[in-house]
Amino acid sequence: MKLSTFVKTFYISRFFFDFIFVYAVEKLLMLNRGLNLFQIGILLFLWSVMTIVLEVPTGALADRWSRRKMLILSGLFFSWCYLVWSFSYSFWFFLLGFLLRTLGGTFASGTLQAYVFDFLKTGSKEEQFEKIWGKGNAFRTLGIGLAVGLGGFISEVSFSLTALLSSLAVLVVSLTVFFWPELKPVKSTEETKYWQFIKDAGKTVWCNKNLLQLTLYTALVLAVLGSLEEYNDVYLNFLGFSRSAIGLIFSAACVLQSIASSMAYKFKQFSRMILNGSAVVAVMVLLAVSLFKTPLMAIAILSLGVILEFVSVLKEGLVQKEIKSYQRATVSSVNELLMNLLPYQLLFGFLANKQSLLLGYRYLALFVLFYPFFLLFLGRSRDPETSSG
Repeated sequence: MKLSTFVKTFYISRFFFDFIFVYAVEKLLMLNRGLNLFQIGILLFLWSVMTIVLEVPTGALADRWSRRKMLILSGLFFSWCYLVWSFSYSFWFFLLGFLLRTLGGTFASGTLQAYVFDFLKTGSKEEQFEKIWGKGNAFRTLGIGLAVGLGGFISEVSFSLTALLSSLAVLVVSLTVFFWPELKPVKSTEETKYWQFIKDAGKTVWCNKNLLQLTLYTALVLAVLGSLEEYNDVYLNFLGFSRSAIGLIFSAACVLQSIASSMAYKFKQFSRMILNGSAVVAVMVLLAVSLFKTPLMAIAILSLGVILEFVSVLKEGLVQKEIKSYQRATVSSVNELLMNLLPYQLLFGFLANKQSLLLGYRYLALFVLFYPFFLLFLGRSRDPETSSG
């Protein structure tokens, strides 16, 4: 296959990888089918656990079997997830769907990057990896934005239709990869070293005061905001927005998040101030969301997603300055673990279901508020013996 042909099909596969209409109303679908918010929280937490557990064996399988076949199966598993959801009316069927979606995600995680690198390496074009991969991510974001914009309108007709069309759309990924050639692995997915990365990361972070601060920021700010994003459709519906309006709002949010991510580097000289300030802003927004039921709060809650994208870029820049390049994977691994395994989604679902949706936001604001208090103990001074920047 020619490089130009591969690149075009790669961009197509990235566009359809998350071209999932049901993203716009995923939790509303579950509520409509009889689940409560606590059950949804359990599902989201188990999804995170399954992702961590399956990351290593699927990465090892990709290195030893066939990356092309793994990527084909990835699209199929995603498709089967939404097919199951199209007729699901019980917790266990939704859990089956999450298992299938986890397999779809982990079969592609690391595997796709390695395959693209291998393909470019065979033609001595590996220096183009960053350019091609970056454009692929842009197509993926575009696909998400368009899908959620349409998904809200489709759901007004039928939740089942929304899930079914999502199932059909993601099949394009498998169909596209089917025509890619089999390649002998050149670059490992590195996922078999995941738990060693976690062990090394703990030592690296603990010995560096600045890295410890950034890790606490991930655990107490980024992980909370990322968890609450999963409930945005529920909150917008609570404010009285129609499902079609929710889809359009999500589509606009995707555009703003993309802009925030691409513009963040221009503010890197103010990174630490922005990170600390974002925690204060997040607390204020969450408290406002928990106190006032008004359509204007839609702007407030979605602004947290924009902030999340913006500060994530700045945080990664600070991490890079604190560590040597060969340690980047270790710190990234511990951050991924924190983002996936801290049970904020479970806690929020429990509080929202047992008491009220608004009270859930109020309690999670307290976790974010812990971050400034930790700063008082850690201090702001840099450790000259462990900091490289």
